[in-house]
This record gives sequence, C-alpha cells and structure tokens, in this order.
Amino acid sequence: MTTTTELVIPALHDARDAQAAVIEKFQAHIAVTPAGSYRRILEHHVADAEDHVSSIDEHMNQLRPHGLLQDALEGARHLAGQAIRVARLPL
Repeated sequence: MTTTTELVIPALHDARDAQAAVIEKFQAHIAVTPAGSYRRILEHHVADAEDHVSSIDEHMNQLRPHGLLQDALEGARHLAGQAIRVARLPL
C-alpha cells in the first residue's frame, strides 16, 4: 500500500464513523418527532447520510488491497463498530 493510501484510508474511516454518528442522531430525533414535514426532512437527511456512508465504503474498497486476511480483519472491525453503536442506543 502506498503512503498516500495509508493516510487516506484512516481519514475515510473517520469520515464514515462521523456519518454513522450523524445517522444515529437523526434516527434518535425521528423516534421522538411526530409525523409531519419536520420528520420528513429528518428522514431525508438520514437517506443522504446513508448515501454518503455507501459512497465512502465504495472508495475504501477501491483503495484497499484485497486479500483474505484484510477482508477478515475489516469484517471484524465493522462488526465491533456495529456492536458498539447498538450498545449505545437508548433502550
């Protein structure tokens, strides 16, 4: 992996994590917002943020070298991140 790629991938991970946090915040607001125009705006923002996450994932997949070990480690990291997000959700 080149030096530039080694710097870009962690930055993309940070951007992805930030977008995921934005999605969580919007979803928390949606949960307590009554139906109406404001709720539709929040839902639109969630869809936009999810598109951003998908785009970031695609960029990371294009930049990252692929191999069985790298894919397994990335999968484990992703599952750990999801578990942390679920643990932080209000019950």
